[in-house]
Amino acid sequence: MRTCYMQACLAYVNFEGISNSDVRKIFGLGEKEKAKASRLLNSAVESGYIKVMNPDTAPRYKKYIPYWA
Repeated sequence: MRTCYMQACLAYVNFEGISNSDVRKIFGLGEKEKAKASRLLNSAVESGYIKVMNPDTAPRYKKYIPYWA
């Protein structure tokens, strides 16, 4: 979860957010392991490390930013 937070911080200072595909690249997960990345992102959101950039976006296109942004 902390790695997700740090990546979200890095993306935020570059005017971006992280997505499920970014998390899969960071952890070396394959296309079939989308659920693992989603669970990790959801856990990080529930723990308060990150938040959804735009809550009205479809789950497929969600981007995440640090909690303080």
